[in-house]
Order: sequence, then C-alpha cells, then structure tokens
Amino acid sequence: MNDIGRQPARVPSPPPSPVVDTALRQLDRLLDASGLGWVSRDEVRQATELIGALPARDADAVVDRMAATGRLDRLAQEVMDRSWVGPGLTADQRADFFQAMAQDLDGDSLAALSRALAGTEAASGGFEPVTELGTAVARHASPQAKLDYVQALAGRTTDQPQHAVGGLLEFDGQRRLGDAEARAIASVVASFGDDPASARAAFETLAREPGALDAVMLAATDTEQDWGLINGWHTAKSDHGTFRALMQTAARMEQSFAGGADGATVRALGDRVFDAAVRAVAPGDVQAADLVFRATPMDAHATRMAELSQAVYDRSSAPAGATRLGDAQLQALGLDPALLHKPAIGFEAALFRLDDGAWVLAFRGTDDWALKRAGDADDNLAQGMGLGSLQHSAAAIAAMEVARVVPAGRLETTGHSLGGGLAATAAGRAGVPATTFNAAGVADETREGYSLHFAEGQVTNYRTTGDIMSFLNGGPVPTRYADALGLDRLRQFPASVGRSVDLGNPLARIYLGARLDSWNPGTIAEGGRFGTQQHGLEEVLRHRAPAP
Repeated sequence: MNDIGRQPARVPSPPPSPVVDTALRQLDRLLDASGLGWVSRDEVRQATELIGALPARDADAVVDRMAATGRLDRLAQEVMDRSWVGPGLTADQRADFFQAMAQDLDGDSLAALSRALAGTEAASGGFEPVTELGTAVARHASPQAKLDYVQALAGRTTDQPQHAVGGLLEFDGQRRLGDAEARAIASVVASFGDDPASARAAFETLAREPGALDAVMLAATDTEQDWGLINGWHTAKSDHGTFRALMQTAARMEQSFAGGADGATVRALGDRVFDAAVRAVAPGDVQAADLVFRATPMDAHATRMAELSQAVYDRSSAPAGATRLGDAQLQALGLDPALLHKPAIGFEAALFRLDDGAWVLAFRGTDDWALKRAGDADDNLAQGMGLGSLQHSAAAIAAMEVARVVPAGRLETTGHSLGGGLAATAAGRAGVPATTFNAAGVADETREGYSLHFAEGQVTNYRTTGDIMSFLNGGPVPTRYADALGLDRLRQFPASVGRSVDLGNPLARIYLGARLDSWNPGTIAEGGRFGTQQHGLEEVLRHRAPAP
C-alpha cells in the first residue's frame, strides 16, 4: 500500500498476556451448545461483551486466535442466529459490539471479523452484518485501521454484485445492487472527506484491484430494483447519500493536491473515481444533487490559455503577462493583419507573445448567431454537418502562416466553443499543441479536407459541468434540437479533439442527455441551469488556478 495517509509503523507488540488464554476459554464455554443444544442470546451477548471489555491489544489477539481456529465463524453465526430458539443479538446489541471492535481492533482483524460475518448468510454474502460493521469502522476506527481494512477486503468487492430482497418469481422479484464488502468499504472511504491523504491511499488501493472502484461506487448508490414484464429490471428506490459522499471525498482529495508535485497523479486518480461513478448509475437515475461535487482548479498553464481565449473576444485586450500584437507588429513579422481579422466571414483571431517567450494563437468563439455569412451559425452548423466552413479554412491558413514566422516549438493555439474547434483545426494543420475549452467538435470531413493530423496528447479540451456543447459532442442530436434546426435526420455531432478534462462532474452530461427532450432540463446547486449558462468562459474561469 502507498505510505501516504498511513500512520507511523507501530512498535511490535509484546506476546499476548495470559488474559487472552483465559478469555478464549470463557468464550468456548459461552458458545458451547452441547448442553441445551443451542446458545442463548444472553450467552452471545456475554461473549461479545467479554471481547469488548478487553484491552485493545488483547481483544485484537483474541479475534486473531479465533479466526485462525474457526471459532470466529462460530461467534459470527451465533451473533446473527435468527432461529426461534437461541436467537442472536438484537440490532442495538450488534451495534454496540461492532463499535467496540472498530475502536479496539486493527484493520486486518476487522477484516477477519467481516469475512466471518459474510459467511452467515450465503444468499446476500452477509450483507446486513458486513455493512453494519463497515459503518462502525467508518465512524470509530483509526485512519490506519481503516486503510488496512480497505486493503484486506478490496479483493472481495466483486464477489456478489447483487442479491434478492423479495419476490418468489422472476416476474415478481426485487433485488439489491452492490456487494456487501463493497458497500462496507464505501462507508469507510467516504469517511475520509477531511483526510485527503488517507482518501488517496484508499482510492489507490481500490484502483489497483480490478473492478473494485466500480463495485464500490455501485454499492454506494443503495439501489433496489424491481422486475417488470415490460421494463425488465428498473430502479424502485435508491439513496445516493454515500455515493455523493464518495464523490465529495474524491473532489476534496483533488483540491488538496492541486498545484503540487503530485497534482496530476491525483487528478488522474480522481478521473478514475468519477468515471466509475458514471458507470454506476443509469442515466435516468442521475439526480441533480449528484452533480455538484468536483470543481478541481485548472493548472496555471490552462488558466493562462483560458484568459487568452477570453481576451480574443475583445480586439484590444490582453491578460497580465501577455502582449497582443497589433497590426504594425504583425506586419513587422511579415504577417498580413487580415489573416487574423476577417469580419466578412465572422472570423477573428489574435496572436499573443507571452513574457516567458511563448507564442499563442487564440481564436474567438461564437459571438453572433445570425444565420448569415458574417455570422457564426453557418460555420457551427455546416462544419458540424460535414459541409465545411470558411472560418475553419481561415484558421488552418492562419496557423500555417504564423508557424512560419514564430520560433519553432514556441507556438500553441487556444480557443473556446467554436474557437476551440478552430484552435484544434489550426493545431492539426500546423502540428502545434492546443488547449481548448468546451470546444466544438471537428468533423471527419474537416479532418480529411484539411489533412489534419493529431498526435497523442497534442490537444487538451477542458469541459465544465452541465455544458451543453460537451454533451452534444460525440452524441446524437436530440429530437428537440433536430426539430428546431429543421433537420430531417439525426446526425451524430462531431467529437471534440484530444484528451478531455472534466472540470466538473462527468455525470452532468449523462443527466443533461436524459433530460434534453423535456422542457425543464433541471438545475444544479453550483450555478443555474444546464446548457448555455454553463458553457461560457466565465464558468471555465471559475476553475482558475489558485493564486501563487
């Protein structure tokens, strides 16, 4: 396990005291059913209270010895005994026992107790007691015990992804989604919301175990399904409280490490957590409250590119640390200013020289939706339909000309929305990097027509929560939009170029997609309705890098 989040190694414990042997003998007598043929509830209660009253080191040793000899399985069976004669503990008594164990045992011993409890009900994998213990561990165990518990049980999270909770026949059945150990671990990892280092260690453990992250996120949705003849298995009820807590824990982890040496590594780990969250929930089951978690800051470079993308909307502005070249400066480089300013077709770009010696060619996005040659609607729609675009032609030409006069390896392109698509087109033609924001896609016909070539990692596109462009890119045109545009057929919008980085929760696009054909797409807590309000650069720059 990664050492991050771990407490200093404990000094080796001395051999168990004679108390351990005495306790084991007492437990054997209490759990002996040879007399009456059963163990009474009072005897089970005495047995659990005996272990709970021991000093932590001795309690741990007793549980380890019982696990090694099979006696822990016997104790678990008696705790969960549901027979009329000699019933096990009540729910309150179990809660007291599990709390005492969480406070006293180390992670490996807690995992051993969990495995014993899992064997008490084969049909569900001991779902009830395993998850009750997990809740106690989340609330009462030390951070180190929690991490060791997660590590010990991570490999058991995919054994039983669902179990029946009612119904006798297939057409009248109910089931609960989620493995018992996965649900228990979900509670434990969610408890690291204020401990980013331990959260990182726990998520890294799950990420190393195939299928574990997905299993934990699914179990955290607390979903029960019914079977119907018409709609098959469908959600009857769910509780996303722990699911949201896990996403919040991952988001806080990302924020804690953002800007540091491990920022990119932790961000990639966060991506895996949120990708698992997307896979865990059916589109129609995503709730608005699921979407507010994750607002990881961009790094300094992405923030600078976003500021330049914003500046190009105004022909005279430039952010601190950058100089916008005017007509005379462009001419001094041998560039015709008309290369970047073509009002007749709605095209506008700007060339910036940064204080660190880099050069950035920024492209303006849509600012005029008029369906005319000087507007942007024709370029957005025609290019998206694979019919070409005058602005994309202008971007490709501008990039080639600028690359001719700028020092090799010092040029990058950037842009937002339509400008992002233009920046990607320019980058693919000139062979330079690009950083884009909520970028429009580039159609296959455009790629082929301009001989665009993109290397791995050449283009990075940042996407905000709830942005309609980010949903539409790579997805089919929703019926309402097709009707509004007068389209007689649905066409898949072209995907944005390059690697996509979600500044917000990727569940937002799932949520939006499930609701686009309704009249009320829904709201989220972090800033208004889905769609155009989430698309602008103001929303992007909410994620700017922290000030140094």
